[in-house]
Amino acid sequence: MTVEPAPTINNYQLIIITLVGCVTGITYRVNRTNPYRGPETRFL
Repeated sequence: MTVEPAPTINNYQLIIITLVGCVTGITYRVNRTNPYRGPETRFL
C-alpha cells in the first residue's frame, strides 16, 4: 500500500496554497498603495 505519497502531496498543496495566499495579499496591498501598477502586480 502506498501511504507515503498521499501526505506529501497534501503538504505540497498546503504550502502552495499558503504561498499563493501570501503573494495575493502582498499584491493586493501593492495594488492599494500603487494604483498605477495594478495589472502588473495582479499577474504576479
